[in-house]
Amino acid sequence: MSYVEFPIKVVSRRTGLTAHVIRAWERRYGAVMPRRTDTNRRLYSDEDIKRLIMLKQLVERGNNISQIASLDNDTLMDMLGKSQWSGLPMNGSNSYNYKSKQLIDAVLSAAENMDADAIENKLNRAMVELGRKEFIDQVVMPLLTSVGDGWRSGSLRIAHEHLVSVVLRNLLGTLRESIAGDQSSPLIVITTPMGQLHELGALAAAIVAQSEGWRVQYLGPNLPAEEIAGAVRQMDARAVALSIVYPPDDHYLIDELNKLRSTIPPETALFVGGNAARNYDSVLIHTGALRLENFQEFREQLARIRHL
Repeated sequence: MSYVEFPIKVVSRRTGLTAHVIRAWERRYGAVMPRRTDTNRRLYSDEDIKRLIMLKQLVERGNNISQIASLDNDTLMDMLGKSQWSGLPMNGSNSYNYKSKQLIDAVLSAAENMDADAIENKLNRAMVELGRKEFIDQVVMPLLTSVGDGWRSGSLRIAHEHLVSVVLRNLLGTLRESIAGDQSSPLIVITTPMGQLHELGALAAAIVAQSEGWRVQYLGPNLPAEEIAGAVRQMDARAVALSIVYPPDDHYLIDELNKLRSTIPPETALFVGGNAARNYDSVLIHTGALRLENFQEFREQLARIRHL
């Protein structure tokens, strides 16, 4: 049976590993065994890509590549399932400082009082003081996590969550419009897949990508795989970024992710982040999607694939 094989440039884009690291893992540890052409060119299978993604994730969680490179894929998957990794994908830093926590507490208090003006004033002041990058990493994403946790625990009412979301959506929209674009830059499509209604993480990701010099086609939330793929092909996008926040157990989302990977070009990088993304690790590895732990990793991957 025939199957598709990929050059190292495509594998690098899909796994988030540099070509140098891929070759080193192959040469030193036998992590993968790509086929060689008559001209000695490496060609990798889908299974090779899935294996490299699993190895990358385990190395990021503190494992030594020399100790895991010889393990079979089932063992690697078991290790990923049992991992207690606590990073919050696409949520900026995994922690935030005391000053930011004070601000977030003040915003939540204003939300409980239904004081939209106070929320807007506090966030605007923080954006001016911190700058765009730190505002996204240290305020916006931890705030969204806190609001989501409060809503699920019952400490915040749905109306409070909606109020913060409305203010943030307007603020992020204004912030995104203030970033100058360059039509010669590579393009990334950013959205949430079908069934994912929470868009603020994706909107923040759009700001991050624009700040890194990318052109961004932001498509909003809740988009079917075929529509995302259509936009990717029509606009010749170099990458796709998806935000997955809630729920953590959507069976239909698994089908959507499989459909998306099969209908976008194989060389298109697929990034996935969001609080619920880790719950879909099995399908993300299967599709060759790269799950991002935070926005700093997103920035690093955008810089890497821009120069491939």
